[in-house]
This record gives sequence, C-alpha cells and structure tokens, in this order.
Amino acid sequence: MATQTRYSDFDIMFSKNEFTGDVGVRRELNSVKQSIMNLIMTRKGERPFNPTYGIGLHDLLFQNFSLPILVATLNRDIEEHIDAFEPRAVFDSLEFGDDSEIDANSVSITFNYFVLNERREITTTDSLTIGIKKVR
Repeated sequence: MATQTRYSDFDIMFSKNEFTGDVGVRRELNSVKQSIMNLIMTRKGERPFNPTYGIGLHDLLFQNFSLPILVATLNRDIEEHIDAFEPRAVFDSLEFGDDSEIDANSVSITFNYFVLNERREITTTDSLTIGIKKVR
C-alpha cells in the first residue's frame, strides 16, 4: 500500500524534476519547513495585497537579543503568524545560536514547531535553523 502525500508545495527555488522536467515539488515535512521559512524571512509589506504576511527576520539582525522584551515579541509574532498563515504547524519555541556569531554580524535562530495532521493532531516535531548575516 503506497503512502498518501498529505502536504506538497512547489519548490521555491524552481528546481527542475530530473525525471519529468517539471518544477520540483517539496513534500511532507520539507513542504511545511519551506513554508515556515518563507513566513519568517519575508518582510512585512513585501507581498502585494497581503501587507501583514511576514516576520522580516533580516530587520532584527542588529537588535539586542538579550533583551527579554525583544525575544517575547519575536516569540509572539512567530506564533501568531504561524497560526494565521501555516495551519499545518504549531510553533513551539525558538533558540538562539552562540554569542560567537555576534562579532561577525550574524545570528542563527532555531525555530521549533509541531507538524499537524488533517485532524489537527501533532504527528511529529521538527525544527528550522536560519542564519542571517549582514553583508554590507
């Protein structure tokens, strides 16, 4: 019995499927991970006709992440955005990389979340680590 694919999205890099020649597809956990990455990396107002979509993680690069209010605000924003725009997942927590990255004008953040099934039950946990670096 073949397993049924529950989640699938186009690959945002528009990679080519080497067998069919069509646009590549992300499935299951990779599909949810790609969607959450898009949500986190998109700046507010970047999407036409949807100005509330996006966290804009790049805009936080030089913020002081040791301030509890900033971390609490980021947690709340991510939880609200995942709840509103990604019904396949529930946000759990975030973790910051070590302090050695700060001197290199970069930061890495790991986003932990639960993946849900069609009945909104938790099926697995997953995480996404995003590193951002100021290039100029």
